[in-house]
Amino acid sequence: MTLLDPKYTAVVPLPDPIKMPLAYPVARHDAQWAAFLDTWIELKQRDGTIDALYRHWILGKDAVVRQPRWSIVRDVLHWVK
Repeated sequence: MTLLDPKYTAVVPLPDPIKMPLAYPVARHDAQWAAFLDTWIELKQRDGTIDALYRHWILGKDAVVRQPRWSIVRDVLHWVK
């Protein structure tokens, strides 16, 4: 939300950021699904995906500012800025 709307902000408590555990609900007797999720989360932690997502969505790092799309109203008629 912070990247989409400037009135929101992500707050990171410094000097020691808090990391929360990740949880997915799993049906009580679905051991295969639980094992799959455990493996998937471990793989994503090992390959750096979770850290990269945290840096992007929570810390706002590596964000690219998008240019507005071309518009007849704005770029040709100059009715809005």
